[in-house]
Amino acid sequence: MPRVSVIITVKNGLPFLGKAIASVQRQTFTDWELIVLDDGSTDDTWSYLQTLQEPRLVTLRQENTGVATAKNRAIARSKGAYIAILDADDYWEPAKLEQQVAFLDQHPPCVLLGTAARIIDPEDHYLYTEGKPRDDAENRRMLEIKNAWTHSSILFRREAFDQIGGYYEPIRQYFVDYMLVYQLGQVGQMYQLPTPLVRYRIRSGSLSTKSDGRAFRELMMRSLRTGKVSAADQKKLAAIKQNERATPHFKEAVFHLFLGRTYLLHHHQPGRARSHLKKVRKLAPQLKIAHLYYGLSFVPHALIHWAYRQLSPNAAYIYLEK
Repeated sequence: MPRVSVIITVKNGLPFLGKAIASVQRQTFTDWELIVLDDGSTDDTWSYLQTLQEPRLVTLRQENTGVATAKNRAIARSKGAYIAILDADDYWEPAKLEQQVAFLDQHPPCVLLGTAARIIDPEDHYLYTEGKPRDDAENRRMLEIKNAWTHSSILFRREAFDQIGGYYEPIRQYFVDYMLVYQLGQVGQMYQLPTPLVRYRIRSGSLSTKSDGRAFRELMMRSLRTGKVSAADQKKLAAIKQNERATPHFKEAVFHLFLGRTYLLHHHQPGRARSHLKKVRKLAPQLKIAHLYYGLSFVPHALIHWAYRQLSPNAAYIYLEK
């Protein structure tokens, strides 16, 4: 029986899926199985999976159910005492599982372990490194502010996962990952390793933001703390989804918003930032934060840097590797 079950759920995973799977195969820790569940792909994902010659690979296929249900079904078919999650467009550094398994073996009270992450764009270009809160107390403090976990970095104990009932299926998207991390924190300790052991890919469709961010955050935090989404809040989430569908280029706008913010705050390239922020203002003018960032791009860098460090809870964790 493998010690670690690696879980990839995927819908239309090409062209990135191959790199994700290859990164699992390159792990220095080799006692693993890989469960890949195709959650209703309409591209050639399933055909590609059938070409792989990997004895530790299990492939599953189903009609699309959404992230939470798909992950629960894949995990139900797995056998490992430790479970690792990997999104189909991300990939791992070779020592990822070795370092995490060693940590969990040495720290029995810890049920959930993450790592720092290198953020990359669709073409694999490095953008910045996102450090993480490290010890249990710091992670708990941050959980009440934001989700500071890169989901493709997490390794958790199966017994803890079973104790909380798995991924919360009534949420089909938005904060599925956050809910899992928050609930795991209720049954044991949480730590994150400072070494960046995952590459997290930013692309159109992988990011989430809301035109009414305050109302959404209140709904999300209320759901996290109660462990469920009320019927009234389910209706609000449906309305949010409908609003996004009514804006055809919303996901593309969010992608450019992220890049504009990245080049403004982390790379100090205001001209490049403005080129992305102009696209946001055209594609989704209701994203008011884009107008704020655009205005800030004309402010001296020293002032922007000072304000960012003062106002952002994430600022202390972001850095550029040389």
